[in-house]
Amino acid sequence: MLFNLSLIALIMPLIAGILAGFFGKTLGKIFTNGVTILGVLISFIISIFILISILENPELVFNQDVYTWLSIGS
Repeated sequence: MLFNLSLIALIMPLIAGILAGFFGKTLGKIFTNGVTILGVLISFIISIFILISILENPELVFNQDVYTWLSIGS
């Protein structure tokens, strides 16, 4: 569950930025500001929830490679 929430927390600002980019001109500056702020706010709230969950249950710590940015050597 925390893995799915962490992905949502990472992707929400990206989705908000894409929505603001595609529909910003037609719906206006207020919509663009609202969508981007809402995306970051949702990401922040989910991050706080994940932090509280990990602090209460240390065995829930996620320790797995999700993506390898750079591989050097063998």
